Amino acid sequence: MTLTRNLLAALLLMPLAGLQAAGTQPNILFILSDDHSVPHVGAYGDANCKQNNITPHLDRFAAESMRFNRAYTASPQCAPSRMSLFAGRSPVGMSSTRFGQPPHAEIPLVTDVLRANGYWVGLDGRNHHLDGKNSELPHVNAAMIEQGMRGEPFEKRFDHANGGNPTKGAELEKVAAKIAA
Repeated sequence: MTLTRNLLAALLLMPLAGLQAAGTQPNILFILSDDHSVPHVGAYGDANCKQNNITPHLDRFAAESMRFNRAYTASPQCAPSRMSLFAGRSPVGMSSTRFGQPPHAEIPLVTDVLRANGYWVGLDGRNHHLDGKNSELPHVNAAMIEQGMRGEPFEKRFDHANGGNPTKGAELEKVAAKIAA
């Protein structure tokens, strides 16, 4: 199974490797909006959003980017579903079916693959789908740290990780400087 997964990852990243070799590595910005769906974005045809100019930045971004018109959820719960987007696996396949149960450290994430291929990888805002709930019982926290699901092993998977409030102001300038370096 691991060989198959690694082969699949290699096949999917072959185009990226070619772009990287040519010096034209594309920028990737992956935005997840909590409890925000198609009927609430002008780019997907919502007349109210278009008429009242409610989502102009998202609409312009969608017009200039790759947009997904057929998407399906992996789980009826938001956190396991978001985790599936990062891992490319079902929550059941990762043994992560509860709201605050992050994947084990050995499960590769798309961000791990991108980072291994020279990308700067940052994670900002709510990330309990990857790092567990903010507040667990002490023995649960200890077990997650021991298994690499939280704390230093988790944080080493990213060049920048901010699980609290989104990066703003001066902190955003620091992150931008890291990316530019």
